Amino acid sequence: MNLKEQLCAAFCAGLQIHEVPAGLAVGTPLAKGDGDLVGFYLISGKNGLWRVEDNGMTVAMLTASGVDVESGERAVEFNRMLAEAGAAYDAEHGELHSDWLEPEAIPAAALRFSALLIRVVDLQLLHPDKVANTFREDVLAALHKRFDDRAVLEEDTSLLPELREFQADAVLTAAGADPLAVFIATSDARIHEAVAARALAKYQFHRAVRVAAVIDAERSKYITLKAQQRARNYLDAAPSFVGDEAASMTRIEEMWLGSIRLLQ
Repeated sequence: MNLKEQLCAAFCAGLQIHEVPAGLAVGTPLAKGDGDLVGFYLISGKNGLWRVEDNGMTVAMLTASGVDVESGERAVEFNRMLAEAGAAYDAEHGELHSDWLEPEAIPAAALRFSALLIRVVDLQLLHPDKVANTFREDVLAALHKRFDDRAVLEEDTSLLPELREFQADAVLTAAGADPLAVFIATSDARIHEAVAARALAKYQFHRAVRVAAVIDAERSKYITLKAQQRARNYLDAAPSFVGDEAASMTRIEEMWLGSIRLLQ
């Protein structure tokens, strides 16, 4: 057996194909980043055409883990992966699928589709710059979810007109509460800006304000331990977000609204 035959045998050894009502179910020996083996369906259509589909759980599992494939950085990456694989996402049915193809085009399409199923799992593990962007998106989404029905939330604005050089990621205002600026800590610089904005607002402009920084985790990917300590010493709140998003929002809510319990 020559090397080509050995390679073909190795790739085909773990391949399993079973007939199902709609066509064929295919199991492969390829593993995704989460450890599960790649599998897909070959669906028989009209005029002798076929297409490749997943089991409808790929995107559902991503969504359950907090990946948004409809907006933001992850969505851009997701759509790029689909285009490279010649695939599409059917949001109504939750399925990934190829185009309808002639039988001779299916093997190559199946290989591209298998690569897609491996790659989409890695949407949770993006390049650091993209990870920082998705962290910011996740925090803003959590803020909107917690406060939109009780406060006005503006993104990318300053806490006070006098502090235009210190752009907060979000500024929240509500009747009976001091304005709140939230800085999402994707770098030490964001912590320094938050501390400076709070100090200037309170001690130079004599305004009653609240300033919080949201840190990704105790062992942050983005900021140093010294910057974390500064945030917790000089800001009104600096909760960790990843792993306990609800608790971080509760910490901000209790600090900001206090006993007001706005509209509750």
